[in-house]
Amino acid sequence: MKINMYGGALTISYNLAKLLRREGQDVRLFVDRKPLYEAYSPEWEDEELKNGYPDWITVTDAKLNMIFSCGKESKQFAVQLSDCDILHLHAEAYLWALVLKKDFIYHSHGYDLDRMPYAKNSIKAMVLAYLCRRAIKKSKKIIIAPHQKVYLERLKIADRGMYLPFPINTDKYARKGTDDLRRGILSKYNAEFIFFHPSRHEWMGNCLPNKGNDKAINAFASYLKNAPAKAVLILINKGQDIEDSRKMIDRLGIAKNIMWLDSMPKDRLIEYYNASDIILDQFAVGSFGQIFVEAMACGKPTFIYLEGYENEYAEPPPAINVKEIDDITKGLIDLTGHPDRLKNTGDRSRDWAIKYHGKDAISRYMKLYKSFLEK
Repeated sequence: MKINMYGGALTISYNLAKLLRREGQDVRLFVDRKPLYEAYSPEWEDEELKNGYPDWITVTDAKLNMIFSCGKESKQFAVQLSDCDILHLHAEAYLWALVLKKDFIYHSHGYDLDRMPYAKNSIKAMVLAYLCRRAIKKSKKIIIAPHQKVYLERLKIADRGMYLPFPINTDKYARKGTDDLRRGILSKYNAEFIFFHPSRHEWMGNCLPNKGNDKAINAFASYLKNAPAKAVLILINKGQDIEDSRKMIDRLGIAKNIMWLDSMPKDRLIEYYNASDIILDQFAVGSFGQIFVEAMACGKPTFIYLEGYENEYAEPPPAINVKEIDDITKGLIDLTGHPDRLKNTGDRSRDWAIKYHGKDAISRYMKLYKSFLEK
């Protein structure tokens, strides 16, 4: 079985391809020479790739606007993508379906299904939205998050949707010794606990998807005011609403308790996961991505807002599922006030990540591919 894979945000497609290959599958991954963000490139996940990619990764100069040119380059790339038994397209790469004559699996990463097919802010956006809808309807199977079922219903293709947990390397994302890093942070900020909120800052009213960073920051300010313990909150200097977050922090008077970091490759990110006591993810979308699973695999209690996952796992994720500021604050105070509960939640988090986002997740993709071929 030959599997071609292309597109998507961050390194989800790279990790999936790599782990499938580790299980003996013939997977070829196509990656953009100039990705939209540095964090989308495979070397962000595995830094040794800066010295060169393995032969199963093909670097491409393909651009979405090539699809509409009907030129030689677009036809050549379409032929490359089609040279396989299974074509697995991630996110907006589904637009290549407009020039492909091959069935494919579409894997949504969020915005590509939640917003792009319905944009109306300009004539150009409306035309693109129409083409997105046409391309999506050409897919034979669609991997979605639970909250996205409504969008498939809107397109009248709900029967094609399914949820699959994306796999991660739970040997890499694991508990690791970071005592020196942790001690240095606690000493510098005169703190007893470290909270880490790695989400990019997108929370203003015009921002989609919304990460709810304002809730995380306000809850932390409330924690400092009401909890007996001192804490530091680590934030990442990334996102279109970063300046609004900084202004909020100054207004709340908590700047001295905030540690800012630039975006970092995953090896370094894992160190900060492990140095922290609690991870704060998103509090608005209702679904999760890489941060949640990575943090859980590192054995960290993770605060997040989830909705619709009740029937997707035999055991619901042992996350602290909260949405409002008061509930986030109460949860932080409760866990930091009970060290045994803090550790137990971390232990259950890692066990859950291994069970549902390790080899079992890979086997579920293999079942999908086999059933796809049979049909």
